[in-house]
Amino acid sequence: MARLSREESRARTREQLLASAARAFARAGYGGASVDEIAEDAGFSKGAFYSNFASKEAIFLALLEQKKRGEIAAIRSLLAEPDTDALMRGLRAWLDAAHDDPALSLLAAEIELQARRSESLAAGYRALQERLSTELVGFIAAVFGRLGLRPPAPVADIAATFIAISNGAAMATDPGANQSGRLMQLFLDMVLKASRPADAGDSDG
Repeated sequence: MARLSREESRARTREQLLASAARAFARAGYGGASVDEIAEDAGFSKGAFYSNFASKEAIFLALLEQKKRGEIAAIRSLLAEPDTDALMRGLRAWLDAAHDDPALSLLAAEIELQARRSESLAAGYRALQERLSTELVGFIAAVFGRLGLRPPAPVADIAATFIAISNGAAMATDPGANQSGRLMQLFLDMVLKASRPADAGDSDG
């Protein structure tokens, strides 16, 4: 087996620490998780942690960025599907898959709350959230265009509602029942049902 380069080894260590941090934050919350616990669970020393992340807050922000990058990549992948029916099936499958992990749902809720409590996290959080919102607005507009429908409300408002449901559902529902994905699909169905053919008027948003 080929020996890992220094860069590859560092990247693997970082990924293992991120995975450990995700488990720790989902289990104990931001305040309850510790650097010692994160490092030990990943199989590294505290020194290895600090060689990759300046603080517990830094690894928390890295998790936030990882989550948002994953959501943006998923949106772009869906939009690349040339067949509209396959696109909609993929969208529904993604809504299910993105919300069927109770630990991930709790982590998402913790990320949202902590980013609003910490000034040092807020700036990075807002930048990532704005990127996600921009991607989602473009995606929703493209989906309506593919379906030949006029959205029933400004596309930016529809995108903001999807984000609000995603952020809040983990706290408002039983994560073990995967109700988050169901609520997202319910809202999607309501929006599509309320839409009109595109030739009924110019699109909002």
